[in-house]
Amino acid sequence: MLIVFVALVLGSTLLVFSCALTSVNRAEKTRLQVSSYHSTETGTIFAELGQAIEDDGMFSLADDEAVLIITGLVNGNYTIHFGSVRDTYGVSYQETATDGTITILKSELIRNSFSFIDGAVIGISGQNFIDLHRMAMYSPSNIYNHQDLQAMRNDLARDYVLKKDIVFPSPAGAGTNTSTSNYEAVGNEDAPFTGSLSGAGNSIAGVQIVSTDNYQGLFGVMEAGSADAVLAQNLVLSDFKITGNAAVGSLAGWVKQGTVEGVSLVARAADAGKAEVRGSVNVGGLVGFNDGGTVTGYATGDVIGDDSVGGLVGFNNGGTVTGYARGIVRRVSGTEVSFGKTIGLDTGTKTTYSSASSTESQIYDGATGTTALAGTTGVDGTAVDVASAMQTTFADLTFGTELGEWIWVEDGKWPVINHR
Repeated sequence: MLIVFVALVLGSTLLVFSCALTSVNRAEKTRLQVSSYHSTETGTIFAELGQAIEDDGMFSLADDEAVLIITGLVNGNYTIHFGSVRDTYGVSYQETATDGTITILKSELIRNSFSFIDGAVIGISGQNFIDLHRMAMYSPSNIYNHQDLQAMRNDLARDYVLKKDIVFPSPAGAGTNTSTSNYEAVGNEDAPFTGSLSGAGNSIAGVQIVSTDNYQGLFGVMEAGSADAVLAQNLVLSDFKITGNAAVGSLAGWVKQGTVEGVSLVARAADAGKAEVRGSVNVGGLVGFNDGGTVTGYATGDVIGDDSVGGLVGFNNGGTVTGYARGIVRRVSGTEVSFGKTIGLDTGTKTTYSSASSTESQIYDGATGTTALAGTTGVDGTAVDVASAMQTTFADLTFGTELGEWIWVEDGKWPVINHR
């Protein structure tokens, strides 16, 4: 078996990797890492994406400096292919191994119209072998697919940016209460998520969690070091179906301090009611337990539980909640009455709105049916008949300091977040 070594020259740092390695050591200035797969078969083979890049993913090299040094080759002609991690296009050109080595300069990559920013698959073929390396040339904080999103659990302190809309594959039995999960909540009580997620106006669709554990949602537990630290912003959650025990929300089960701004839970028009959050206690459309945090946004999904259940937030413990909710709220069992169209139990500050429609923002007693739950003590917010609503109806509504400007589509419509 031929062992190929790849050397990455970054500034004054020379990093050498063997194809057999599964992990690498990162120097302080490392901006590029490789994981690789070696095969004697023909065809296209993709390895797993390597770990992490610091900074902006750009090479700080002169044109005549080497980007790659491939050693241990049999002398002869080879085809070098550079392509995008996210796309199938790329460029190929010929190189000749002399003294068992091929050296690829930065100027050669530029001349062949290769992009340094978006990642790469680097392949070398010839002399009866193919060796492909998938290389991360973009920051790992950039999220392009559902695997990247789930991988946030590997680094709970990083700041992430959603680069495109993501749709999760449907698990078996999707849309039922007995189906399996396609996602595991990021962060828990012992190891909370302390980074941030910026949706950049993009959406995450189809997350489904079926669990009997506490702290369920896209994030199980989010914790900020200060009240004004942003945990999540500018994000659309579509068709989420989250089931857990205590502290359950589409975005987060438990938010400890910090800010959530401009986040929405919505259902596709063709699949009304598909967005749903259910649990036992502290269950909310966006956040189950808001522990001193600031939450702004809206939710149109249904919220189901036994105690402290609200369309936006289950329990607002000394925090601030601003937004609206339009989903159905249900008490499945028990005698508790801490239920609200927007907040189930509140000891904080709030500016909330709910729908005056007979088909939205209703609180029902029982897992099914339309029997109204009497004597509720939660926060319903200002009831809005949206058909006659005007922009001034929502004069006190804001979706956060950075996303304070919401879009008023037209009279008779609910305002939406000005994603940007």
